[in-house]
Formats: sequence, structure tokens, C-alpha cells
Amino acid sequence: MSYFRQYLDQIAPLVEDFRGEFQELVQHPQLRQDRDLVQTCGRIAQTVDRVLHVINTRFRGVRCWRP
Repeated sequence: MSYFRQYLDQIAPLVEDFRGEFQELVQHPQLRQDRDLVQTCGRIAQTVDRVLHVINTRFRGVRCWRP
């Protein structure tokens, strides 16, 4: 489990940065006028959030996991 935790710890900040980029993208004055782009970014951000939640929930079920 420590193998997987090590990699999760390494990629988690990158995924958070990736997700944060969507917020910046939709705040851009020209891009926020594109309703389809804003909706797509929102769906991607929600998907990333759900995936991270599921991964963290599964690891919490293992006794040796400490987030």
C-alpha cells in the first residue's frame, strides 16, 4: 500500500493544480463568454473531484492509510 500511497502523494498536488487551472480559464474575460467552454470545464472539474474522492475513500478503508 505504501507504494500506491507514495504515487498518490506525488500526483495529488499536480491534479489539484490541473483542477485549479479550470477555474482560472473560465475567469478569463474572453473565455467566460463561451458558455460551452465554461460548462465543459465545470464537468471536467467535477469528474476530477469525484475521482479523487473515490480514490481517497478507498484508501481510507485500508488500515495502514493515513492521508
